[in-house]
Amino acid sequence: MYVEVVPNHGSDKKTVLIRRSYWEDGRSHKQTIANITKLPKKHILQIKRLLKNKNATVLTDRLEGMMKVTRTLSHGHVVAVKGFMNKLNILKIICDQKSQYHSICLAMIASRIVDPEAKMLVHEGWPCDQQDSANSDNSSHHLPKSTLGIEFGVTESKEDDLYRAMDWLLEKQDDIEKKLAKKHLKDLKEGALVLNDLTSVYMEGTTCPISYYGGSRDNKKEKGKLQIEFGLLTNRDGCPVAVEVFEGNAADPLTVSHQIDKLRHKFGLKKIIFACDRGMVTQINIKKDLKPFGIDWISALKKSSLTKIMATREESMQTSLFDTHDICEVESDEYPGMRLIICHNPYREATRRRKREDALNLAEKDLSVAQEATQRKKYALKGRQKIKERVLRILNRHHVQPFFDIEIEDNLLIYTRNKEAICEENNIDGLYVMTTNLSKKEMSAKKAISSYKNLDRFERAFRSLKEVDKKVRAVNHRIEGRVKAHVFLCVLAYYVEWHMKQALKPLLVDDELFPEYSVTTKEKFDSAKHKASTRCNREGFRYHTFSSLIKDLSTISMCWMKCAGHKSLITSIARPTPFQKTVFKQLKIKLNHKS
Repeated sequence: MYVEVVPNHGSDKKTVLIRRSYWEDGRSHKQTIANITKLPKKHILQIKRLLKNKNATVLTDRLEGMMKVTRTLSHGHVVAVKGFMNKLNILKIICDQKSQYHSICLAMIASRIVDPEAKMLVHEGWPCDQQDSANSDNSSHHLPKSTLGIEFGVTESKEDDLYRAMDWLLEKQDDIEKKLAKKHLKDLKEGALVLNDLTSVYMEGTTCPISYYGGSRDNKKEKGKLQIEFGLLTNRDGCPVAVEVFEGNAADPLTVSHQIDKLRHKFGLKKIIFACDRGMVTQINIKKDLKPFGIDWISALKKSSLTKIMATREESMQTSLFDTHDICEVESDEYPGMRLIICHNPYREATRRRKREDALNLAEKDLSVAQEATQRKKYALKGRQKIKERVLRILNRHHVQPFFDIEIEDNLLIYTRNKEAICEENNIDGLYVMTTNLSKKEMSAKKAISSYKNLDRFERAFRSLKEVDKKVRAVNHRIEGRVKAHVFLCVLAYYVEWHMKQALKPLLVDDELFPEYSVTTKEKFDSAKHKASTRCNREGFRYHTFSSLIKDLSTISMCWMKCAGHKSLITSIARPTPFQKTVFKQLKIKLNHKS
């Protein structure tokens, strides 16, 4: 390390820096350790002499007496997220003309990636009064966790400013989504493939006007709470483009018309291929929202529809057709003008049959205990109603009610397996039916399956938004507009995270490639197998999840140091590890060392 005096262009004052030189990639580089311009000249001379001294022990002892570290904040993850947001040009995507709320919105987006918390806690982590904290010995003085407030220049923002910024962002939602759609939804010859899915999020409180009790898509623990629903639109790669918040009791098919209207009128797409999960596209949607506007679709049928279709087929089709093929196309009078692509997954078939057999065995074991209870002399189980209630509890517990024939009398219970029902269920194990109105010339069956399989990326998106990174849950807002702004803010944060994951794929455990066509779920690329077996890349770095990588970057800290006998503070940034250098290299971001 050495002291270097750097002239400032247009100013007589010179900047004094502590720097170190190192050799990397065949070139000599300089790294700024600290800016000591504000220190007295005598201290600068002492540091310069100490750095020239080769005796490390003397150097350390003297520096400890001269300088004192007053605070250390996490810094590296903030720089990485901010730098990548600048690379994506999020500032212009939000609004062409800079506003007082720009920086606050950017800081809230970054905070959902760096450390998702409630707005009040986010606001409390922004202020950074360096001078007060350096001179104050009060342990209750609030200190931020990271340099996020400093980097985005929002240290003076108040809690009300955050809520005003959310209201301002909600007004810009349509314009922002138009820009994202123009960038990521391209009108190709075969049409712009748009993926759509719906999920629910539970609410805290009971006063939000759009929160209702409905079919929860969250964990069982969260059932019985008020909820909202939101539908996400992405391109074929899973990049989020738009989001729409619905009432908590909205049915899946009713949300389709809103999303179609957004694609046609707001985004101006001419040829659309609308891919959504099973049950969302109904015959009513097709007649009302899709066919009149020439919109193509790819979806799947529910299990009840599959059972009807298979019942009308020949018995040979149910088993022998899939001995050598994993897909086939059939026609049905119930679905005129639609291609029905039946897919067979042998792995799923074996799993379902094994689980069903285990459930049947467990149910028989419990039923035999109930049967013995009806025949015992003491405290016997008697009465049709009591026996029926116990039997129903057993069958519902194991989800095998259709597979048993039950005879109940006052003091008698007889049960047998319904072999016909079990055989019918076995015939549809591992099968699922995809539907589309696209002709074979427009899209082959294999390509249609690949397009539908892309919906699997929604599971990753919702898992990131709700469970892993907890960007959305739980919603603590009460006003409808704030709830919508909160969800939109989280989707923008996931937009940044999605692009960061694409750049960091060689360092993450996620598979780098997705199969173009795969009916089964067991097929993996060689890259995925290599990651699973070695768990380290070629450079010897261990593969990370995105959240663990962000935590690793947070260990790059910024330190505030105070010189003895002087009030001014100088800052210094910790030296990154080789892995952290690789992360910044993958993101194509430089870790600047500013004071």
